[in-house]
Parts: sequence; structure tokens; C-alpha cells
Amino acid sequence: ILDFGAMNGSQAMSKLKVLDRDVSVISVQEEDFICLTEIPDDYGQFLADLKVRIRQAQYRALRAANKELLQLYWDIGETILRKQEEVGWGKAVVETLARDLQAWSELEASDE
Repeated sequence: ILDFGAMNGSQAMSKLKVLDRDVSVISVQEEDFICLTEIPDDYGQFLADLKVRIRQAQYRALRAANKELLQLYWDIGETILRKQEEVGWGKAVVETLARDLQAWSELEASDE
């Protein structure tokens, strides 16, 4: 008995054991054509290694993005502080700036 799982267009793929070997079963338009391909013995470890590499790259990308945002926020804070010291910006200007940036951010997000 073959279980082709969820169909993707006219193709499906499933796995089964044939003589204690894992094989992939590809069905094109269900019963018209079946191709058996033996899965190599090291396939499971290869797949696990790829998953680890993908997760590590995702984590590095997340850390890099967080680092950039932290540097940006620090620079914004320093820039606002300089404006307060040099030009005399008060609390009201900073609060207005915060509201305007938040409104702009929400507008940008809604355009996506």
C-alpha cells in the first residue's frame, strides 16, 4: 500500500521500505508513473547536518540584525542628546519625535 500524502499539483512523493531499504516514491499523475530511488545510507546524517547549518546561519543573521539595530538606537539616542544640549530641545520635542517616528513606522508596515 502506497500513501502518496498531500499532492502538489500532479506530483506526490512518499517514502517506504523495500527489502529493508528506504526508498522515495515519486508519482506523476498518481498511478501513471512510479520511480523508485534508493536513499543513501548517509542521507539522514546529511539532512541533519544541513539543518544544523541552516539554524546556525539563521542565528548569525538574527544576531547581526540585532547588533545593527542596537547601534542605530544608540546613535539616535546620542543624536537626540546632542540636539537637547546644543539647540535646547525639550521633552515636548522628543515626545513629538517619538510619536512621528512611531506613526511613520506603522505606515511603512501597513504598506507591506
